[in-house]
Amino acid sequence: MPGTGPRAKYWSFTLNNYTPADIDRLSSATSTAEIDYLIFGREVGASGTPHLQGTVCFQSRKRLQQVTTLIGRAHCSVTRHLSQSIEYCKKDGDFSELGNIPTETSSGRKKGNSDLEEFKQSVKEGVTDPVELRELHSDICARVPRFVREYVDDHRPKPTTECHPLRNWQASLNESLRRTANTREIIFVVDKTGNQGKSWFARYYCELHDNAQIVVPGRKADMAYVINEESKVFFFDCPRSK
Repeated sequence: MPGTGPRAKYWSFTLNNYTPADIDRLSSATSTAEIDYLIFGREVGASGTPHLQGTVCFQSRKRLQQVTTLIGRAHCSVTRHLSQSIEYCKKDGDFSELGNIPTETSSGRKKGNSDLEEFKQSVKEGVTDPVELRELHSDICARVPRFVREYVDDHRPKPTTECHPLRNWQASLNESLRRTANTREIIFVVDKTGNQGKSWFARYYCELHDNAQIVVPGRKADMAYVINEESKVFFFDCPRSK
């Protein structure tokens, strides 16, 4: 299914019964802006099948479908240890090497980057699917699952609240919230019928003001934990049944 599967910069591939056209295509692959480095070794398997054993480094993370589009017909898989994968391609001595190898440590990670920083970079690049994150950053997801959930939530695109003219009570509340806070006052808005725009106004106000927060009713300890100390306005969005 399109759009699924892990994304990665480094991939290994095996191309069986390769042709001169395959060699030509791979040899010119680094002329594109997509690929930084490519190596492929010419090998013959135990069954006598000639094949190419290769490793490719892209400038940005790619999914399997994108990799096969650029590399061609081949079995491709994500490379976890780049240096080992490159050496494996060289083992028979007959290989072609193009481009520049990314600077990395022996673990296959760029120098200066920790596992946590690699995870954070993935999320910033748009990787938020839990299955994909567990595949790419298994250790981080296992060690700090709560941080993983919160960091992903922090970087999800925020839904946009549809705007419309404020109702009279909303305009009055909006004006009250603009005034200096009274430490001895809590504003209650009670809606006996429902669907009068309480939740909408809370979302609307929070989108316009960084110092506002919606708090969902729950256990006292849980509510205290989610409070942002930088917030000045809190909306406790309670259903009528409460």
